[in-house]
Amino acid sequence: RPQSTGLWLLAATAKKKEGDMIGAGQVLECAMNATPKSQDIFLAAFALEFDQGRDEKASEILAKARDSLEDVRIIWEVSAAFQRIKTSAQMLTDDMDSGHRARESELALLHEALQKYPSDPLLHRMKAELLVLSSRAVEAKEALRVGIKQCAKVAAGEEIEAQESEENMKEKDFDYTQKDLHL
Repeated sequence: RPQSTGLWLLAATAKKKEGDMIGAGQVLECAMNATPKSQDIFLAAFALEFDQGRDEKASEILAKARDSLEDVRIIWEVSAAFQRIKTSAQMLTDDMDSGHRARESELALLHEALQKYPSDPLLHRMKAELLVLSSRAVEAKEALRVGIKQCAKVAAGEEIEAQESEENMKEKDFDYTQKDLHL
């Protein structure tokens, strides 16, 4: 059971190129067990299932990734995008009630994602778009306002950190120069 994500992905790709989608899925299943913290493996497994039209299995893989990986911001973004695709497909059916339930599920997923990643601009945009699609313009405007505020806090914090880092570097350079002069 190799631990190399790259080797697992190569093996799955080889199976896929041979047209053996079941084999590729089996390789990725083994890979998820051997390298349970690999985001790339989970994303590849999701993509394989999605490409094969196995939405339920694709959803299960994303849920497992959200539960088992540590930094899963990208997984949450992919989950939200996938839910948007499923919601859009559901809205095209004659059953509007299930379409509305799908939108509420998408909104709940975005809410949960934003609890974990409040400064993610993509998640805020997706939430606002969903609210607009749901004819909830006032809520969409508020979601954008909150998103801008959250992202501005992070941007300001990063700017302050960069300035502090630059000042520390100048101090170190100055100290180094002083030390050289005393030699």
